[in-house]
Amino acid sequence: MRVALLALLVVGLAVPATAAKKRAMSEATFNAFEACEAKAAAQGLTHGQAGHTEFVKECMGVKPGSVLRNSN
Repeated sequence: MRVALLALLVVGLAVPATAAKKRAMSEATFNAFEACEAKAAAQGLTHGQAGHTEFVKECMGVKPGSVLRNSN
């Protein structure tokens, strides 16, 4: 009985730990983001300013209202 409970506990903790593996941002995505950040800065849009995030998302080709996600 104890072995079965221990096995369930181990499996219950191991599955979420493996599912939480974070994917790295691809170099192409990072470069596109940096280029869009530079364009925003050139237009005077700084971090925290209204419209900055929307400008960068649009520059990267993300649809309005959607979340910016890694495409890997």
